[in-house]
Amino acid sequence: MNPSTKEILNEGIKAQQEGNFKKAKYFYNVILEQTPDHSDANHNLGVLETSLNNHLLAKKFFEHALKSNPKIKQFWISYIANLINLEDIRNAETILDKGKSLGLSQNEIDFFYYEIKKIGGKDKLNELIKLFRNSEYGKVEKLALSMLNENPNDVNCLKILGTCYHKLNRLDHALSIYDRLIILDTQNIEVLNNIGLIYQVKEDFEKAKNTYKKSSEINPHHSQSYLNLLYILKKMKKIDEMILECKKFIRLNPHDANLLNNFANGLQELHKYQEAEAIYKKALNLDPNLSDIYVNYGNLLQQLERNDEAQEKFTKAIKINPHHILAYNNLGNVYRKLCQPEKAQEAFETVIKLDPKFAAAYCNLGHLFYSNNQYEIAIQNYNKALNINDKFENLTGALLFSQAKLCDWTDRAINIKKMMIQIKRGEQASVPFNLFPLIDEPEIKKQVAKLYSKKFKKNFIFKRTKVFDENKKIKIGYFSPDFKAHPIGYSVCELFELYNRDKFEIQAFYYGEKTQDETYLRIKKGVDQFHEVKNLSDKEIVSLSNKHEIDIAIDLCCYTGPHRTNIFAMSAAPIQMTHLYAGSMGSDYFDYIIADKTLIPETHKKYYCEDVLYLPSWQANESIKEVSKKNVSKKDFGIPEEKFIFCCFNNFYKLSPEMFDLWSEILDKVDESILILPSGLDAAKQNLKKEIKLRGIDPNRLVFLDYVQTPQHLARLKLMDLSLDTFPFTGGVTTSDAVRMGLPVVTCLGNSFGSRVSGSVLKALNMDELIAKSKKEYVNIAIELANNKNKLKKIKNKLKQNLPGSLLFDTKSYCYHLEEAFLKVLKKNK
Repeated sequence: MNPSTKEILNEGIKAQQEGNFKKAKYFYNVILEQTPDHSDANHNLGVLETSLNNHLLAKKFFEHALKSNPKIKQFWISYIANLINLEDIRNAETILDKGKSLGLSQNEIDFFYYEIKKIGGKDKLNELIKLFRNSEYGKVEKLALSMLNENPNDVNCLKILGTCYHKLNRLDHALSIYDRLIILDTQNIEVLNNIGLIYQVKEDFEKAKNTYKKSSEINPHHSQSYLNLLYILKKMKKIDEMILECKKFIRLNPHDANLLNNFANGLQELHKYQEAEAIYKKALNLDPNLSDIYVNYGNLLQQLERNDEAQEKFTKAIKINPHHILAYNNLGNVYRKLCQPEKAQEAFETVIKLDPKFAAAYCNLGHLFYSNNQYEIAIQNYNKALNINDKFENLTGALLFSQAKLCDWTDRAINIKKMMIQIKRGEQASVPFNLFPLIDEPEIKKQVAKLYSKKFKKNFIFKRTKVFDENKKIKIGYFSPDFKAHPIGYSVCELFELYNRDKFEIQAFYYGEKTQDETYLRIKKGVDQFHEVKNLSDKEIVSLSNKHEIDIAIDLCCYTGPHRTNIFAMSAAPIQMTHLYAGSMGSDYFDYIIADKTLIPETHKKYYCEDVLYLPSWQANESIKEVSKKNVSKKDFGIPEEKFIFCCFNNFYKLSPEMFDLWSEILDKVDESILILPSGLDAAKQNLKKEIKLRGIDPNRLVFLDYVQTPQHLARLKLMDLSLDTFPFTGGVTTSDAVRMGLPVVTCLGNSFGSRVSGSVLKALNMDELIAKSKKEYVNIAIELANNKNKLKKIKNKLKQNLPGSLLFDTKSYCYHLEEAFLKVLKKNK
């Protein structure tokens, strides 16, 4: 080698080591101008261009170096590395196949194969990403598993495979992959949140909570982590813990409107409505374009019966986000409350257009059509909702009750069984009242009432301790939407007039629709103060009650119709009771349920959350009812003269397949007999005719009588021979009306309150022989009385003799016993 060339080469190496690539290039090029095949100069230029990421140019220099001197191992190492950098895998592998003959060690060969595998993995990863984006999940799984066989710790591959399984709802597989990822990266918030979401779907809420908590602790400023944690705490009903977490996150993120929104939600759950409203307003000041805040604020206003304001909030949310499903759904509910059914229907149908799988919209449409007596359409919508989510709150009970209205018993037994399973699992499958005609298990009814009562949590905003003063009048407040032409109104109108005004003051709080019917006017006149409170919020009604210093508040509505249970949850009076409702309220803010020993025997007290306030007889009745003086005949109503007339004027929803089995057996054993029922919807009547025919009875033996005014109805009851009661929900006013007119009623005594009401009426008349202890006995009593005219005559005579001395229609005595019971309670709570 020419000494000057060596010196130049050394100068180039020195400059290259110092990072002066421009100077190094100059020296190497000087050499190559003189000696183009100089192997060291070519190799060093290749290394220099590699460091500058000029891999194609470097390749040319490495090839020249090898061509000049193929026996130098380092030249081969540099060339293979260059091919790998250029991702020329095929040529790199070809050279490596003869690596040992080139002088490469096994470690060097293994290293290059590992680098080649990484390049191959990169290509596969790109392919994997492409398949995932195209939703080709089957191919994603196959390729990902192949890649993981080569590299089990490929984080990117694991992420894609886990997400793929998650999207396919293969949750256990997804969880397994996510667990592997967390071992590799314990601080990965995204993966932790995905794990939490899976536990959430699997309803393992405790694990979901712990996972979200870990995620939020890693980064307290990561909004999705703490929002997920707050959501799951709310789902678990751990509202106090949710509030604490909210406060902690708000300290760190004081200007996060989403956080404040969640905080207000928690306060709302705790019935801290005033505080919640203030927080919603603060959140809206921070972000006036966050639609969720308007929706939640609207929910609060709706709960406070400020429905016009709620409507404004939901409308604003929709303006911000025209696809906000919850806003439309809740707007529909507000329109229902505002008696605007067309707008409500439009809102619910908009929800379904936006999301055909949103079960709540179908359920709400069902409620809307139900309230308009369009039961067939209601049933269709309830079934659609069930097909989407068979665990939806109160849905199974709503379907069964709607079907009962039409006497449509399709899948009734199956659905009742499903409902019972749901209830035993602690799910809210039905509102309490809808169970009354379906089952006779008092322990189940209590469980459902307790679960339902959680919607109306105890929140005594007025805490007044009653100090009993015998020198002051006792103020009784009755609360109801039924102080009008309604069975409740009929039952209490005379009672209110008979209270001893020296000792008692009676006030009525009416939250029903405006009316001027005779019963409404009579009640209004018969009480000391009558308050129209329909347009007041629950809190305002409670405030009014406390302002008037009501001592005993009595709920006559309970869980029926448009109830206002929150009034009692907020404490309308120091002592609170229920009356004329067939069951427990399941809460801890009603002190007493009024009953008699037939309705709630001592052994049945365990099925009620309230203490039992016993009266000699439970049912409140008018002492005298107007009866039409016009002579009526069977011919007037199209009733055959020569037939034995069974009847039942109970509501159609109280009828059941089991009752029709019993009635068919009775009709079969009593020749020349018919069964008279009240007229109703054509669909219901057709279903009943179909059911009786299926049991081998001529449908013509069912006779439906049109509705007439009470005086005319009472008169025609005299034309009947024997009334057959329903089970497990017996007659109430229908039973007392029948016996008032001397018509015997055969009933079967069950276990629950609703199945013992007729028994209570008959006990008050000392007519125990009409009370069956079993369904078989019920059938036998009816058949025997129908086939034994003398025995039936004796029963009717006994009934006629017992009526005058009974407490049943002695409203004055009934009132006296009620007053004594109230005095006893007040002295006890002194």
